[in-house]
Amino acid sequence: MLISTEAAKQAHTALHQQHPWTERAIQTMGVGVDLFTAAAQVKYQGNDQDEAHRVVVMQMLGIRVLNSTSATTDLISSGYFQQAAMLIRDVMECAFLLDLFSRRPEHLQPWIALGLGAGKDDYQPWKVRALLNEVVGPGGAIRNKHYGFYSRYATHPNSAGLIFIAPEDRAVEIGPFVNAKLMLFLMLDLTRFVVLAAQHLAMWFRTEGIELAEGAELVVFSAAFEANSQN
Repeated sequence: MLISTEAAKQAHTALHQQHPWTERAIQTMGVGVDLFTAAAQVKYQGNDQDEAHRVVVMQMLGIRVLNSTSATTDLISSGYFQQAAMLIRDVMECAFLLDLFSRRPEHLQPWIALGLGAGKDDYQPWKVRALLNEVVGPGGAIRNKHYGFYSRYATHPNSAGLIFIAPEDRAVEIGPFVNAKLMLFLMLDLTRFVVLAAQHLAMWFRTEGIELAEGAELVVFSAAFEANSQN
C-alpha cells in the first residue's frame, strides 16, 4: 500500500456512529446487493438462446453494480472521495440501463448486438437518458443533472473540480482525508442508485416472465426479490 488509509477508516467509522442513518444506508444497499447476488446465481431453463443470452447480460449488469458498490463503500471509508465518485457514475450508468431495459425491454437486444459500440452509438449515455426522459416525462431530466455533476467533478479532469480532493477550506489534500460532509453525500447518492438498479433488475425478471430453473438458487432469488420490493 503506497499510502495508509487506516487513520481515515477509523475516523469515518467514528463518524458513522455520529450519523446513525449511514448504517441504514448500508443496510438498504445490502438488500440490493443480495438481489444482485441472487440474480447472478439463478439459471435460465428455457430453450430460447437469445433469451438465455439476455439473462446473462442482465446478470452481468447486476454483478457490475455489486462490484462497483463494494469498491465504492471501501473508497468512501478510506477517504478517497474522488475515486469513489467516479465509481458512483459507473453505478449510475448501469442503473439507467437497467431502468431502460425494464421499462422498454425491446431495447435490450439491440444494445447487446452493438457489443463494444453500445456506449458510442445509439446507446451513448446521453441517449439512454434521453430515452428514459421520453418514457417518464420531463421530470426525468434530473438524470442529466446527476450525471453531469459526476462527470464534471469526479470523472473528467478540470481546474475547477476540486471538491472531492479537498476539505471544505479548499486546500487540496494529497491522498485520503477525513470529511463527514463528503462521506454522507456520497453514501446517500450511492444508496439512491443501488436501489434504483436493484428495483429495475427485479422488475425486468418479473415483467419478462423469465423461465428459471427450480432449486435453491430460485428460492434465494425469490426471497431477495421480496425483500427488495419492500425496501
